Amino acid sequence: MSTHQPNLYWITSDEREHQRLALLEQEIDIQRGASPFSALSTDHRSNLDEHRDTTNVSLVEQEDETLADQLSTGSTVADNMALRTSHDGALATAPLHREKTSRMIAGWPYPPKPITTPIYVKFLNGVFDVLLFACSIAFLAFAIAVNIHDQDPVAGYPRLTTTLLRATKYGPTVFPILFASIIGRAAHAILLWRLERGGRIGILDTLAGSTSLTSTVISQLQLRTVSILGVALLVLWSLSPIGGQASVRIMTIGPKDTKINDSLWYIVNSGYLGAYSSAETEIQGDSMAGVVFVAALMGFPETKSSPLDIWGNVKVPRIEGYENVVTMDHDGWYEIKNSDSDAYSSLVGIPILGMNQSNFIDFAMQIQSPYFSLRCSMNTTVSERDPIDDKVLPGSASNATSFSSILYWNISNLDNVSRDSWRDRVLPEEALPLRIKYVPTYRSNFTLTCDITQSYVETEVRCPTPSTCAASRIRRSRLDHYPAAWTLLDISWRPPKLLFQGMLKPFTNGKVNLPQLFDRYLADPDLINSNFAEVSQTTEDKYTIRLGQMLNTYFSCLNGFFAITAGINNDTAFFWDNKHTFKLPPNVNGSWEDLYDSTGLSNPLKKIFQTRAWTSEITKVKREDVIVAHSVWVIALCIASIVLIVASLVVPVVRHFFATGVDVAMNISSLATRNNPHMSLPQTGTYLDASDRARLLYNYQVRLGDADSMADVGSLVIGSLDRDEVQDVARVRKRRLYE
Repeated sequence: MSTHQPNLYWITSDEREHQRLALLEQEIDIQRGASPFSALSTDHRSNLDEHRDTTNVSLVEQEDETLADQLSTGSTVADNMALRTSHDGALATAPLHREKTSRMIAGWPYPPKPITTPIYVKFLNGVFDVLLFACSIAFLAFAIAVNIHDQDPVAGYPRLTTTLLRATKYGPTVFPILFASIIGRAAHAILLWRLERGGRIGILDTLAGSTSLTSTVISQLQLRTVSILGVALLVLWSLSPIGGQASVRIMTIGPKDTKINDSLWYIVNSGYLGAYSSAETEIQGDSMAGVVFVAALMGFPETKSSPLDIWGNVKVPRIEGYENVVTMDHDGWYEIKNSDSDAYSSLVGIPILGMNQSNFIDFAMQIQSPYFSLRCSMNTTVSERDPIDDKVLPGSASNATSFSSILYWNISNLDNVSRDSWRDRVLPEEALPLRIKYVPTYRSNFTLTCDITQSYVETEVRCPTPSTCAASRIRRSRLDHYPAAWTLLDISWRPPKLLFQGMLKPFTNGKVNLPQLFDRYLADPDLINSNFAEVSQTTEDKYTIRLGQMLNTYFSCLNGFFAITAGINNDTAFFWDNKHTFKLPPNVNGSWEDLYDSTGLSNPLKKIFQTRAWTSEITKVKREDVIVAHSVWVIALCIASIVLIVASLVVPVVRHFFATGVDVAMNISSLATRNNPHMSLPQTGTYLDASDRARLLYNYQVRLGDADSMADVGSLVIGSLDRDEVQDVARVRKRRLYE
């Protein structure tokens, strides 16, 4: 016999053993079937002995021939000879095995049939293949869509953004399941194809154990082998967690900053108070301006110290508080420092259009602002018992009164006693500062005499965020303007009267000789802790700053209380006066005019109480939420998705073009029961695929046990567990020897 031929010893010996046991069982059955009342005849016993001897001799001769063949190939058969030759040379001492009879399985096929797949199974397989392929394509499309829409604004693609975010939410759950389904089916299909063609058990075991990343690792450890296929499968299965993480980390929603050159409108106090020309509008305007003025005074102490007023407008600092104190740069700018409420020129800020837009941040602009600056002297030699006439401003003066104080004002040129033409006869270059005097009528011993001048400043406003806008730098304005002594109160006769009388009008209701809100603010801006019956006296500088704050606050309210509270729009501001100069052009007669009345409007009352707006060039950063694609995770998901797409095509390609056999699952019903002599199953139905065999054998009981439980050395097999018959597959016992 050629050494390359397969070893046929165990196959032929099993057949002979099966024949011998069958004959012995027939003999036992004949002996058991004998009648107890009569014995076998001598002739019958002789024939039986002769038949048994002949059978044994025939079997021995066949074994001798087989042993001769085996000896020619160098095989060792000592164990078989020892089993065959007992102490008396007979086979009577061999263990008796009962042949397993086939059990009837409901639905088990017996006639032979060709290997075919039902139409509905093909249809279901096709639908499942298409579904897995479509899901793989969907993940690749998801990665491509995220990469295409990288840096696209969320506001421009709201529905797409919602869909992509939903995909990132469910992707980590769906992708590993999809990956396991596709790769597991592909590995099984390749396993069947290789099994049909014939292959090494090591490769087949590696493919059979590749159902997940964990099973692949454990399979490699259990097989104790490292192969290229095993490493490739480990790399392949590692794409499952990577793809799951990539589907959730592939994109986020983040901010994108874009620099934009733009211009913004802001309010500039002008003193054009023509809206107050009629009695009706004057009463209405005074009352509304007074409400806004009182609201500013009643604000929280934190708001008064804040760079924004209670309506979110930017406050303008007092440049006088930085001059001669802080060193300016080469362009004349002073850096603004955080301070208390006395650092600002007014309690009301400058309205700026578009400052509160949430998608614009980190922008800077320069605004031009005029405000009144006071220089006061405090007289503390007076007494509360002194007559009021001794405290008035000398010369021709007007006054405004409340229950607690009197405010006098007059032109500084006392030689000009004419009040009708106001300052038409005085050139701006020749004018002296307007003088006012504050005389408290409550219990006090001081008066304030102040000169009013006009300060023109340029303030740089920076907004890191819409809610954190503040003045960052300030300097003297570079625009054309009049001398400091010529103020916005010198335009016409209306501004001084409206300012001084209107400022005290909200405090005309009260008790005589008790301090009002106006007086208490001069002493202490923190009104919550002030005494309602009396106020403490403060310094000359504090009185000067706070009286100037209230003058500027009320004057801003007169110029545009609607713009302060409601912002800039077509109803609260006019945009035609955008000459960016503080000088007023004279009319043809050479006299100064109220520009509000010279707008050429046919119906000025239609645009009543509007204020002037100027523009400022700005550089702002537009911040908007955009789709942010993370390139590393995009590449990872693309690779994993392409692998899924290719793997999803493996199963239908192998099924239709390569595999011709039945489906075999890596389970008990497909492998352990197929042509197993220890299973009491019919030898037919080999063409059944894995699902049919599993369904038919669902209740069939098997056991991993000892097939030679009566012998000294056992043999472990998977066999039928026939509880109704004598069990020849016994339980495994500890410390027993097994082949």
